[in-house]
Amino acid sequence: MPMGAPADIEVAWRGHLRVTVFDGGTVPDLGRILAAGDTAAYVDSACAGQDRLPADAGEFVLVLSTAAAARLDVADAFAAAAGERFPELRDDQLRVHEALQEAVANAVMHGNLALDGSLRATLSDLRSYAAEMERRLHDPAYAERAVTISALRRKQGIAVRVEDSGNGFTPPPPHAFRLSAGGGNGLAIIRSCCRRVTFSRGGRRITMLFRDSVA
Repeated sequence: MPMGAPADIEVAWRGHLRVTVFDGGTVPDLGRILAAGDTAAYVDSACAGQDRLPADAGEFVLVLSTAAAARLDVADAFAAAAGERFPELRDDQLRVHEALQEAVANAVMHGNLALDGSLRATLSDLRSYAAEMERRLHDPAYAERAVTISALRRKQGIAVRVEDSGNGFTPPPPHAFRLSAGGGNGLAIIRSCCRRVTFSRGGRRITMLFRDSVA
């Protein structure tokens, strides 16, 4: 373990990559974990997606279980850590944070927990929705699914991705990304925060492009 690293993490090597493994079920401060050393990937040991490693040189990857992603302030921790790794993101840190909040919430609720947001129309429905969410967060079949957040410098800018392990969905056309008084504005908020939004892997991955790259 590197000098100064928190005692509740382990640093291992997988091939040429240094990977920090931690228990997402007990760690109180994700920001402290992500600040610990120059590591390519950070992986929650309670997660079923521990094989997800950086595919490209310079990619920064965080893999969390659904339960940990629902409990921890992922957007704040990842936005701050990405700003340290990609200096051109620092001026956009608030936008990255806001976009990540929406994208991670979608990955957790609609992706990995497979909850239908339209079932919150009434107070009674909302109570049922909350109870079902809590039940699934304690069901390993849902709670251990992976949420993968990554950042990578591209020619067009910095790509920040959030990917879930759910069944996917058919993304709406770009012109549908607009705010509505009826709610369900997550994608519109994301689009307002970044230069471009694209989907891949059957709707399971959203890629948000920020800033022109300085590389």
